[in-house]
Amino acid sequence: MEGPSMAMDQMVDKPENYGLRPGWSGYMMGMMTFLRVLPPDKYDEVVARMKQAKRPNDPYASLLQTIS
Repeated sequence: MEGPSMAMDQMVDKPENYGLRPGWSGYMMGMMTFLRVLPPDKYDEVVARMKQAKRPNDPYASLLQTIS
């Protein structure tokens, strides 16, 4: 069993979701926004993965350019 009802982790697999527990998307229960508080090393890892993704029309492109 994967977890709570209708976990869709693979469908919403993005670099910014890196490190979330399996089944996390099922716990959202229709919420559209959630807040993650990360220690500096984890934050740096998530940002690095986002920069490496090279997604077309990336909504975070301007933000990622300002983060060194």
